[in-house]
Amino acid sequence: MVRSSSNTAQVQSAPTGATPASSDVDSGKPVLAQQNINAEAHSEKYKTESEKLQQCQSQLEALKVMSPAQYTRMRNSFDYLMNGAAQYANLRQKINADTQDTVDALYRYRSNLLCAQIAQTLLDGLTRRGEARP
Repeated sequence: MVRSSSNTAQVQSAPTGATPASSDVDSGKPVLAQQNINAEAHSEKYKTESEKLQQCQSQLEALKVMSPAQYTRMRNSFDYLMNGAAQYANLRQKINADTQDTVDALYRYRSNLLCAQIAQTLLDGLTRRGEARP
């Protein structure tokens, strides 16, 4: 899921006829630098979330071997969640920032929960196999 930043810089104009001081002109540089830092952090955050989803999907595929029945159930849940997230991504820019924050948090929670369930199911399956006796 891609999320755009709502941080914007506000620039106040100097009174008519006033000459901006050197520090006023240079003050835009720290604001732009901070925006660049925020954009990089934002980009890194969503890169990390994307990597987590890829790991989750890999664990889901591993579950296919360990427990086909649970794989099918969890695959359906994963696909349903990803389809919902894709539909939301198409609508996201049309809704207000508060709603975006709320729904973003909902999808992060749901994906984190499902991925934790997938990881736990895989761990349980591996543990059962490791403890099995011939």
